[in-house]
Amino acid sequence: MRCVFAWVVFVCLAIPLLSACEGTAMSGKMLIPQNESWPHETEEEKAKGQNGKEEEKEAVLSGCADFAHVEPSRAPQYLAVHWLGWQNAYEYRHVSIKEVLDTVGMRGNENRRLAVSSTLSYFDGSAEEMRNRIRDMTKQAEENDVPIVIHLDGANQWRETGLWNWFDPEHKDRMGNSTFHPANMDNVERFDWGTDETTAVKIGWRDWGRQLRVEPAPNLASSAFREANAERLREILPVVADWYNGLAPDKKYLLGGVVLGQETSPYWGAFYYENGNDYLNRSPGEDPLGGPINTRPLGYAAAQTLAAQGVDIQTEGPISHTTIGTIINDYFEFLIGVTQEFIEPNKIITHALVASYHPYEAGISKVGGVMPGWTITNPNDQVKIDERVDNPYGGIPWAAAEFPNEVPVTAAALEALFAFGDCRQVNIKHWERIVANNDVDAIRTLLNQNPGPPRNVSNSQLSAGQKLSAGQQLFSPNGQNVLRMQDDGNLVLAQLPQGTPLWSSSTDGNPGAYALMQCDGEFSIISADGKTTLWATGTKGSGAVRARLQNDGNLALKTNAYQSVWTSWSELNIGMTLTPGPSEVWDWQNFDSRKLVAGTVLVSPNGEKFARMQADGGFALVTKPYFIGTWAIHWAPAGAYAKMEADGNLTVFSAEGRVYWQSGTEGSGAVKAVLQNNGHLVLKTKDNQPVWTSE
Repeated sequence: MRCVFAWVVFVCLAIPLLSACEGTAMSGKMLIPQNESWPHETEEEKAKGQNGKEEEKEAVLSGCADFAHVEPSRAPQYLAVHWLGWQNAYEYRHVSIKEVLDTVGMRGNENRRLAVSSTLSYFDGSAEEMRNRIRDMTKQAEENDVPIVIHLDGANQWRETGLWNWFDPEHKDRMGNSTFHPANMDNVERFDWGTDETTAVKIGWRDWGRQLRVEPAPNLASSAFREANAERLREILPVVADWYNGLAPDKKYLLGGVVLGQETSPYWGAFYYENGNDYLNRSPGEDPLGGPINTRPLGYAAAQTLAAQGVDIQTEGPISHTTIGTIINDYFEFLIGVTQEFIEPNKIITHALVASYHPYEAGISKVGGVMPGWTITNPNDQVKIDERVDNPYGGIPWAAAEFPNEVPVTAAALEALFAFGDCRQVNIKHWERIVANNDVDAIRTLLNQNPGPPRNVSNSQLSAGQKLSAGQQLFSPNGQNVLRMQDDGNLVLAQLPQGTPLWSSSTDGNPGAYALMQCDGEFSIISADGKTTLWATGTKGSGAVRARLQNDGNLALKTNAYQSVWTSWSELNIGMTLTPGPSEVWDWQNFDSRKLVAGTVLVSPNGEKFARMQADGGFALVTKPYFIGTWAIHWAPAGAYAKMEADGNLTVFSAEGRVYWQSGTEGSGAVKAVLQNNGHLVLKTKDNQPVWTSE
């Protein structure tokens, strides 16, 4: 048996998923040399982009004018310490970056930098006071060559706006003006559905080291509340923008980010106890205790406001975590919309939290480039942003926007955060407790580590209108997988360093063909003359705007909301096989998609459905969470495998090559088996017309 490759002739190696040799699993489709670490990504390529040329992925502009693609910049990781400043309720000590630098004794390196952060509760003072604080931070950042992270919050400290006062005729602002107005009832949260005073809150509590009485929680959807936030942001953000735009290109790292919100929530920062309004005129010593986890969730006012604006949201029954998430993200989209008038999206970070009633999706923006951030301690338990085949948000850059004050600062804890997914920033609260607890050594340990060159996401994905020409390639962020457009027209996904094949488009025999991420959501292989579509995902109109090569070896088409609409793990092309995988993976009580083995299973784009070859020879479709079978073939012997054949059949073979089952689609033109989100396995033609289904 002879195997001919584009660059090298070698003896065929046995590989579990696909073979490059005629008569075996791939029938010559995967042209990947197996006897060397190929392809190599040089340091120059890492610095300049794939193959060392930024222009390699050419932009196809026709039809793409409506797409705004903002990719994360080539930024380092930031290990930030948060400057609290407050010595007591009345004494504030201004940020001293020099003090931090002198105490830590190092700045880190170009790939992981020390940073200093500070929160501006921008209603707690005049706009000019906020601008001056920003000017002071930016000046110190340049003088000490230490990046800054600016936290902007207008929801926790909004007393000076007076917008909360719908019930106290005696209250006056700093200028002596009355803030009382009954219409302000629309600006505060409610503890139940309704529009009158019986459900509007008058008081809130906050747990910041100790329980404090605060103003009622704001209605995050209130037009007056949002207008006040927009006005203040537009008053202070130009200072940040002017400074950043004036930095030399090699000093842009000095802005580690602008963080929006502080544990943004309709109630967490001003929680409400049962019958809370009754305590307003009592002594604080009579206040109930227990913190936000022992209170009733708010969000009823914001939900009603959004519903009136046409948002599809809950309007009856106990408030749900889905509704909480919708409220938070709608508020973030508003803040982001104002902020990106001045600051590029890849410098914007949201600050949400993962807690009771707060889904981790809260904080993940639809605006490309904006980084989600959370108050977080254990990402494995709290969020799903590492790259898993059943996770739509896998691989997005993220920030630990707050490493909580009550959690011990250890090198191991910080390393765990940076190691999870594509973590770009860890922000430790607070600098004062770091010094008091002698935790500076943990920071030094992390800064002494070099995590490698800053990741260039553009090296891992194609955005709408971009193409991958013959000889060009994408690398997963971790450098362990490569997607290469071969000279023969075959798009090949392989695992490095050996070049183990994982998937291909099976379009060899078409020299000069290229892969194109189309503006209509389709990802396709186009002939060299641009006239013929050789292969396509069938995702036109899906909203897909990028094709991303993930760390798990999965090529995924993503929308701006990070939803996967197609993945390479959902498709079996001509010559590809499914072989039996480890049975212990399918223990539903301990299921972890990261243990799935490529080539043993198909996974639907939404990560909920699976097609697997069982060790006993069964070929089955199963669904989460209990992996209940919805369709199966049981009569093949142990060791059987499934193969998509060139004649259009999906066939189950015994280990010896005997046919045990076929789809009966010979001559139909079927070229691939696709596992859909509805759990059906469908055989499709090159034009994505279905010819057989398991339904």
